[in-house]
Amino acid sequence: FENPMRSTPCFQRGSSRCVFSKDAIHSLIQQGRGGARCPTVGCPYGGNITAGDLKACKDTERKVKRWLQADARERMRRDREADVIDDEVEDADDGAMDCTQID
Repeated sequence: FENPMRSTPCFQRGSSRCVFSKDAIHSLIQQGRGGARCPTVGCPYGGNITAGDLKACKDTERKVKRWLQADARERMRRDREADVIDDEVEDADDGAMDCTQID
């Protein structure tokens, strides 16, 4: 999610799932000429949402930021492991005999 936005009418009717990327939901609303049905399957709100119904969702933004940080740490960990394995393979190759040459 980039710039997560929550639909107020959906949230007021008990849906905590109606959170969208700002650009995506604004594009959908523009295509609907200023309003669009909530694209979340099973949303209890039956009406159209408008740009005025959207509020920044800081909770989701924090969750996404934490997930991205954790993902970056995991990628770095895997890269370090791969580097160690590559180093071990290179060290093992140093003493290897060239089997492509036949006497």
